[in-house]
Amino acid sequence: MNIKEIFKVTINLVLIYAIGGALLAWVYSVSAPIIYKNKQEDKANALKGMMPIHLVANSPEGAVEAIKAVLPEGAEVSLEGNKLDVEVDVYKKDKKKLLKMIKKAGALGVEQYSDFDPGKPKGTWEPSHKHAEYFEVKGRDGEIVGYIVESYHKGYAGSPGIYVAMDKDLVVQKIEILSHGETPGLGDEIEKNWFKDQFRGKKLDQMEVVKGETEDKIQAITGATISTRAITYGVRDAVEHMRKYKAGELSKPDQASEGTEAEEGSSGH
Repeated sequence: MNIKEIFKVTINLVLIYAIGGALLAWVYSVSAPIIYKNKQEDKANALKGMMPIHLVANSPEGAVEAIKAVLPEGAEVSLEGNKLDVEVDVYKKDKKKLLKMIKKAGALGVEQYSDFDPGKPKGTWEPSHKHAEYFEVKGRDGEIVGYIVESYHKGYAGSPGIYVAMDKDLVVQKIEILSHGETPGLGDEIEKNWFKDQFRGKKLDQMEVVKGETEDKIQAITGATISTRAITYGVRDAVEHMRKYKAGELSKPDQASEGTEAEEGSSGH
């Protein structure tokens, strides 16, 4: 191959890389705002589901008992005319299933409302170097009834994002997974209800991972200790952040509070 041919090949490669780079930049410029918008919408929807909600079913005569039969245990029910008001606290996926079941049981329509309002973010912080927000949740009377905190913590693959809802005494009421890159079939067990339900009723000093069955701590997912610790420590850091907030230990509302790294477990995950 002579110099002229080498030059020609080089020019062609440069042009190909330049065109490819331009196309990638164009695709990113178009997709980035859409991805950001979708993430914000997902967070907004998740935020709405962090506190108990009311489902008001338009229940024709004869459908009330059928609707009651499909409601989860612990749901509070009141009936006024043909309006069946159900106060329930369910995860996002469970709510979709419940709405379908209520309609299938005979409801002509279902409306939703909440007694709680997280409003605008009270401040921001940076768990695991991620931008995150926290909220004061107020009841209908305007009094603070709890807090919702966005939190992150280093896991097996990236830093899973979570929402943590706690009452005004900083007792955890609910967690929801916003995003994660944990291993399918292992670390993604963090999305399962049995795992998330462990955090309900837990306090700061109970945010400790235990291998094996436990009542007062958090049971590790088999083969996914690091993923378990990521969520547990993310919840712990969220509660600790709000403890400092309530105690006035933050120098300003948006002061960062960074958690410790999740330690490697002997499970290899």
